[in-house]
Amino acid sequence: MELMSFFPVKCGGQDFDQRVMEHFTKLYKKKKKGKDIRKDNRAVQKLGREVEKAKRAPLLCSSGLPGY
Repeated sequence: MELMSFFPVKCGGQDFDQRVMEHFTKLYKKKKKGKDIRKDNRAVQKLGREVEKAKRAPLLCSSGLPGY
């Protein structure tokens, strides 16, 4: 079975991104003993970009592009 069948082109959306960001925000807060990154706009923007990259990674792996 192909990996693409598990990851549609539009996997998730804004709500999915927000849930993933919230999950990693909680992990960071737990690891850094209460430091909340939501107060740092740059950190939140970077986290959002990384969530987008992570969402696309399974699609790239299954596309047969070299290097993935």
